[in-house]
Amino acid sequence: METVETNSVSLKRPRSEDDVANADEIKRQKILEKSKTENDSGQSIEAVTQQPEDMKNEIIPNEESEEQEEEELEDSDEDGDPESFADMMKHGLTESDVGITKFVSSHKGFSGILKERYSDFVVHEIGKDGRVSHLDDFSVPVDDEVNFEDPSEETFAVLSDEDKQRLEELQLFKNKETSVAIEVIEDTKEKRTVIHQAVKSLFPGLETKTEDRDGKKFIIAYHAAGKKALANPRKHSWPKSRGSYCHFVLYKENKDTMDAINVLSKFLRVKPNIFSYMGTKDKRAITVQEIAVLRITAQRLAHLNKCLMNFKLGNFSYKNHPLKLGELQGNHFTVVLRNITGTDDQIEQAMHSLREIGFINYYGMQRFGTTAVPTYQIGRAILQNNWNEVMDLILKPRPGAEKGYLVKCREEWAKTKDPAAALKKLPVKRCVEGQLLRGLLKYGMKNIISAFGIIPRNNRLMYIHSYQSYVWNNMVSKRIEEYGLRAVPGDLILKGATALHIEEGDVDNYTIHDVVMPLPGFDVIYPKHKIGEAYREMLIADNLDINNMRHKIRDYSLSGAYRKIIIRPQNVNWDVVAYDDPKIPLFTTDLDELEGKPLPVLPTEKENMASVAVKKKEATRDLDHCDIPYYVSEFVEREVGNDYDSLRNLDNLIDKLSENKKQLEEQVLTVSSEVPKRIQNALKNAEDSKKSLSRLLEEETLLSDSINAHLLKAQPWMEDLSVLIGQVEEIERHLAYLKWISRIEELSDSIQQYLMTNNVPEAASTLAFMAELDIKLQESSCSHLLEFVRSTVKFWHKILKDKLTSDFEEVLTQLRWPFVGPPQSQAFGLAAPANSPDVYSNLEMLFCQLLKLQTSYKNLPTASRKLQFLGLQKELVDDFRIRLTQVMKEETRASLGFRYCAILNAVNYIATVLADWADNVFFLQLQQAELEVRAESDTVSQLQLGQLASMESSVFDEMINLLERLKHDMLTRQVDHVFREVKDAAKLYKKERWLSLPSQAEQAVMSLSSTACPMLQTLRDRLLQLEQQLCHSLFKIFWQMLAEKVDLYIYQEIIMANHFNEGGAAQLQFDMSRNLFPLFSHYCKRPENYFKHIKEACIILNLNVGSALLLKDVLQSASENETFNPSQPSAIAALNELGVYKLAQKDVEILLNLRASWPNTGK
Repeated sequence: METVETNSVSLKRPRSEDDVANADEIKRQKILEKSKTENDSGQSIEAVTQQPEDMKNEIIPNEESEEQEEEELEDSDEDGDPESFADMMKHGLTESDVGITKFVSSHKGFSGILKERYSDFVVHEIGKDGRVSHLDDFSVPVDDEVNFEDPSEETFAVLSDEDKQRLEELQLFKNKETSVAIEVIEDTKEKRTVIHQAVKSLFPGLETKTEDRDGKKFIIAYHAAGKKALANPRKHSWPKSRGSYCHFVLYKENKDTMDAINVLSKFLRVKPNIFSYMGTKDKRAITVQEIAVLRITAQRLAHLNKCLMNFKLGNFSYKNHPLKLGELQGNHFTVVLRNITGTDDQIEQAMHSLREIGFINYYGMQRFGTTAVPTYQIGRAILQNNWNEVMDLILKPRPGAEKGYLVKCREEWAKTKDPAAALKKLPVKRCVEGQLLRGLLKYGMKNIISAFGIIPRNNRLMYIHSYQSYVWNNMVSKRIEEYGLRAVPGDLILKGATALHIEEGDVDNYTIHDVVMPLPGFDVIYPKHKIGEAYREMLIADNLDINNMRHKIRDYSLSGAYRKIIIRPQNVNWDVVAYDDPKIPLFTTDLDELEGKPLPVLPTEKENMASVAVKKKEATRDLDHCDIPYYVSEFVEREVGNDYDSLRNLDNLIDKLSENKKQLEEQVLTVSSEVPKRIQNALKNAEDSKKSLSRLLEEETLLSDSINAHLLKAQPWMEDLSVLIGQVEEIERHLAYLKWISRIEELSDSIQQYLMTNNVPEAASTLAFMAELDIKLQESSCSHLLEFVRSTVKFWHKILKDKLTSDFEEVLTQLRWPFVGPPQSQAFGLAAPANSPDVYSNLEMLFCQLLKLQTSYKNLPTASRKLQFLGLQKELVDDFRIRLTQVMKEETRASLGFRYCAILNAVNYIATVLADWADNVFFLQLQQAELEVRAESDTVSQLQLGQLASMESSVFDEMINLLERLKHDMLTRQVDHVFREVKDAAKLYKKERWLSLPSQAEQAVMSLSSTACPMLQTLRDRLLQLEQQLCHSLFKIFWQMLAEKVDLYIYQEIIMANHFNEGGAAQLQFDMSRNLFPLFSHYCKRPENYFKHIKEACIILNLNVGSALLLKDVLQSASENETFNPSQPSAIAALNELGVYKLAQKDVEILLNLRASWPNTGK
C-alpha cells in the first residue's frame, strides 16, 4: 500500500493593511475546496496528500544511448525577474482540462490559500524501506582504504582562477597546448603535493610531474592517454572498496528537481545524466529527497554548500547502485493553508473525511507543466511519431508568464526557424529549449529524433508519463461517474504484482480502496466493463493503437503500470492556529533544525485566539445588527481615515453625497412612471401568445388522430409485406450459399488443371486464394459450408505437398544424391580437387530447387501455413545434413582424402547459404510470424515474446549451429592427423645434440639441420595438398590451428626438454626463422606471430652473455623483492624491451637456465 504521511497547519488571522493592498495577488492564488477533496499533491486543505510514485521502470533500460554535447555554459541562471506561482498558472490550464472533475464526498467544506509562501509546502521523500529522508548530517564519510583520501579544503583553494581556467581548457582540448605549467611559489614538498592532488582531483584525466626551469620549480600538467582519457573522467583514482555511486540528501527551496540537477551538473562540470533520483518534486516548495551521482566524491559535493543558494547537500554515503524512478514508497507532506474560511465543524468534517475515506488519486497539475503548452500534448506527439509537432510544441511562442529570455528565444524561432539565432537569445543553455536547439544545430532540422535525444532521458520520459497521467485522470473520472465509489465486476485489483479482474461472485470481498486503474501500455490489462472500451476510444481519438504501445524507439515504448483510484493517507493530523505576522514561518525545516533555529512563537493565550475569531466574525456576519453598518464605517474610514486634518474636507464630502442622492431620487421617479406601461404591453403580448399556443395544440391533436387512423388501416398489408420481405431474404441467403459452393468447386477445378499441366506456382496461388475465402468465412454461422471449404483446402494442400515432395525427391535423384559416390565416379566431381566448381554447381542446383519451393508458398495467406512449408524446407535441408554426416563417417579413416575434403566443403557451403538466407527479408518475416503464432497459442507470455523479438536470431539458427559444429569436428580431425605425422617426422630433430653443435663463428655458412628436413617436408606437403582440396576460408582455419599446435609442440617437447650451447641456440633460431616460418609466409605477412613461443624462446637463448646476465639479475631481484622499487627496472618492462610478451617470467628463467655457457662471475 502506498504510504502517505501528512502533517498540516491551518491558519486564521485578521486581515492587515498589507493583506488589503495585496488582495488582487491573493485572489490569484490557488483557492482549494476541501469539501470535495480534489487530489493534487497539496490540493487538500489541511491534510496534504501524496502523488504515489508507482510508475514501472521499463522504462527503463539502458540506458543506454544518450548523447549530450559537452559545452561551456554561461553562469547566468536566473535572468530577469522571478515569476510568481500565480503568474505561472495564468495560462488557463485547469483541473478539468486534465481530467480532474470528481470528488469523494459531498459535505460543504471550506476554502483556503495554498502555497501563499513556498515555505508553506514541505515534502520529505519516503523510501521503499519506509524511511523518511531528512537532512540532518553534513559530515563526509571516510573511506576504508587508507591509501586514498578525498581532497581537503586546501586543495580547492591552492589553484588560482587563472590556473583553473587554463587547466579546464587543457582537459577539454580547447586549445593547442599539450601541457600547462604552474609555478610553485613556496617550494616545499608539502606544497607541491597539494598542487599535484588538486590538479588530479579537480581535473580527471590529467597527470602531473615536477620540472626545474631556470632555477624555479614548476608543476607540469598533461594528458595521461590522449582524448580517450577524458571519455570517462570519473574512473581515475576511484578506490575499489568504495561504491561507484555517491548517495546524498538534497534539500532545495523553490526549485524543481530538474533545475536543481542542471545547476549541480554545471557547478561540477559534468553531464546531468550521471545523476539519478526516485521522483521529481514540486518547484514552489521546500523538498527533501535522495539523489545518486556516478563517481563524484562526497568532498566535492559538500563543497557546493558554500557556493549554492537555496540548496543544501548532506547525509552522504557510497553505494554500488543508482536510483530509479518510482523506487519510493511515497512522500511525507507538511502543508500550511492560510486564510481558511468555515466553521470548526466544517473543518473537522472535512479533515475526518480525508483521514477516513481518502482522496481520488489524481495526478496533480505539476505533472502537466506550468505553461500554456501542457506536457501531455508533447508526449502524445512523441507516441504518434510526429516529431515536427514535438519540436513546434516545445519551441513555439506561448501565452502566460515566462522569463524574458525564453520569450525572446521563442519569438526568434517563430520568425526565423534558425536554431543558431534562437540559441543566441538564451543565456541559460541547459533548459529543455536550449538543449533541443543545440541538438537541431548539431544534427540538422531533418534529424529531429537525434536532436531531441540530446535532452536528458528523464526529461524526455517526463512527456510520455504526462500523457499516461492525462489518460489515467480522464478514465478515473469516467469510472467514478459510471459506477461511483464501490467495486464492481470487471474492475482490476492487484495480487502481488499481477492484476486480476473482479468476478461477479467476489465483488463483496473488495472495496474501492482495492481497485486499480491501468496507465496505458503494452504490458497491462484493462477493465472488462465500459471503461475498458473508453480507454480504446480515447487512444483511437489520439491516433494511437491500444494493442500496440511499443514505439520504434525503445525508450518511448510504454509498458504501462497500475495505480489505485482512492488513496487513504496515513498519519494524518492537523491543527488550527492563529498568527499575527504573515512573514514568519510556522514550523521548522530540516535546515532550521541543523542551524539551531527556535520554533516560531505564535499567540497561545485564549484571549488572543478569541479576539482574532471575534474580529473575523464581526467582519463577515451580522452586519445589519451593528449600530453603524459595516459598509458605512468602511467608506468613512477609506475617505477620511485616521488623519484629523482630513475632517476639513467633510463638508465637501457631505455636499457631494447629497447631490448624488438627488440624482438617484430623480432616476427612481422616472422609472416609476415608465414601468406600468411596459408591464401592460408585456401582459398583452403574453395573452396573445397563450391563445396562439392553444390553437396550435388543437391542430396537433387533429393531425395525430388522423395519422393513427391511417396506420390502423395500413396494418394488414404491412404485415403481409413483412412476410414477403422475409421470404425474399431467405431466398437470397440460399442463393449466396450456392454461390459459395460454386466458387469453391471452380477453384478446385482450376487447381486440378494446373497440377495436370505441372503448373505448380499457379496451383499454389489458387490454393492461397481458396484459403483466403476460408478466412473470410470464419465469422459465418454456416458451419456446414465452413467445414466444406476447410476440408477442400486441406485436401488440395495435401495433394500439393505430396507433389512438391515427389518433385524434390526427383531432383535429388537427378543430382545423384547423396553426391558422394564410389571413388571412380566422376559425375559429381568429388574425385577431382575439392575446390572444383562441380561441387558448388550441384549444391547450387539443390538450393535453387529449395528456393523454388519458397516461391511456391510465399503467397499463402496465413502465417501458420507458410510456417508449415518452412518446416518442410528445413526438414529437407536437415535430411541433407544427416546424409552428409553418414557419408563423412565412412570416410573418417581417410580424413585427408579428396572425398572427405569435398564433404567438408559441402558442409561449409550449406552453412554459408543458410546464413545468407537468415538475413533475407522473407525469412525475417517468417521469424516474426512464428512469434505471433506462439503468442496466439498462449504458449509464452507477452514479456517472453518481447524478449524473443529483441534477440538477434533467425529461423535457421539451430541448423547453422549443427553445421558449424560438424565443420569444426571435421577440421579438428584433419589437424590432428597432420599433427601426428609432423610429430613422427620430428623424432630425430627432438634428439639433436644441441649442447655440442659448433657456434656460428665456427661455420662458414649456416644450413638447415638434417634432422629437421622430414618434419618440414611433411608440413610443406600437407599444406600444399589441403590448400588445393579445401576452400579458402576452411584452409585458413586449418593452417592457423595447425600452427598453434606445432608452436606448442616444438616449445614444450624440443626446446624445454634440451640444453643449448651457443651453436645449438643459433642453429635452432636458423631452423625456425629461415625454414619453419617461411612455410607459412604464403598465407600471411608475418607468420612468426603464430609461433610466439618459439620466436621468444629463440630470443632468450640467443642473447649475448652480458644481456643474459643482466636479465637474469633483474628477474631474480624481482622474484626476491615483491615490493615495488622505482630505482630498479621491472621484470615485465625488461622482457618487453627484448620483444618478449608471451612468455611468463618463470618460463624465461627456465630458458636462461637451459643455456650451457655461462661465465664464472663468482656468484
